[in-house]
Amino acid sequence: MTALNLSPFRHRNASFAAVALAVLTLSAAPAAAGCTNPYGVTVKKPWPSRVANSADQKLRDAYASGTCRWIDGPHPGGMEPPCASSDTHVTVFNGSYACHVFGKKNTKDCKNLTYYPTTCL
Repeated sequence: MTALNLSPFRHRNASFAAVALAVLTLSAAPAAAGCTNPYGVTVKKPWPSRVANSADQKLRDAYASGTCRWIDGPHPGGMEPPCASSDTHVTVFNGSYACHVFGKKNTKDCKNLTYYPTTCL
């Protein structure tokens, strides 16, 4: 009686296992930083970096994990928080609230702030 040669099957199973492991590893990779844009909002520099450095910690975390969502691009209106350069802001969802992120005034007290003025409703 001759032995059954299983080496082709072992090779095929090893290849399948390697491919499956690669797919699982890629799908478990962390999301890229940034906000989703389901509404096709036009957002250009410098707004993404302002959102990434928002005064709202939850929004910074959402940006870093790729779970925030752009709601509206730069537009005027609303109330300016302290150190905002104008009433122009972007609106971004942080997972719980809509946040307005503003530019910074170029004054001694404001330009060296770590974060960008933000209000969340």
